[in-house]
Amino acid sequence: MRNCTAWLLRTRRIATDPGARLGAAKAHRTLPPVLRQSQAADVMDAAESGAQQNDPIALRDRLIVELLYATGSGGRTVRPRPRLGGSNVVSCV
Repeated sequence: MRNCTAWLLRTRRIATDPGARLGAAKAHRTLPPVLRQSQAADVMDAAESGAQQNDPIALRDRLIVELLYATGSGGRTVRPRPRLGGSNVVSCV
């Protein structure tokens, strides 16, 4: 965008360069840390164990893990949203 407005100013198509007021582009972000294989296995085991005991929260967690694995989605796809009354609802974004 700044190159375009600078060109417009150089070719006298505009009187002032509005691109000069634009902020810099966002800095490159690094990838988030990932789980080691043993940590991922622990998460899967915990979700499976609770799901076998018919714990509603563990069943929900197991479903989330399966959904993320099956779709190849990242962790930012599913996040808890606080509710009135203290419990959390899972929101897929």
